[in-house]
Amino acid sequence: MSKILYNLQYFGVARWYPSLEVIYSYAPASNVKNDLREMINEEKIIIQTNRNYRITSTTGEWYLIVDDTGLLYFMLCKEDYPYRLRYKCLEQLQNDVS
Repeated sequence: MSKILYNLQYFGVARWYPSLEVIYSYAPASNVKNDLREMINEEKIIIQTNRNYRITSTTGEWYLIVDDTGLLYFMLCKEDYPYRLRYKCLEQLQNDVS
């Protein structure tokens, strides 16, 4: 497995309103078991449409994009994942779903 894929731990799409429901997710590293809902609740994030979020946690860095249709695109990566790829990955996921 390439180092870039190893650093990308978890990504997917969720519907966040009225309650968080993961529609699609993928974890290349099989030992990663993260609960997006728990992370959002722990950080007390108030999700708003058309916003980007970055949250640092003990498991890595979470990146979230929320579009105006109520879809939440999320990714968990390690700190050494190339910065230029972080939101590009989510934007590509968003384009593929749209």
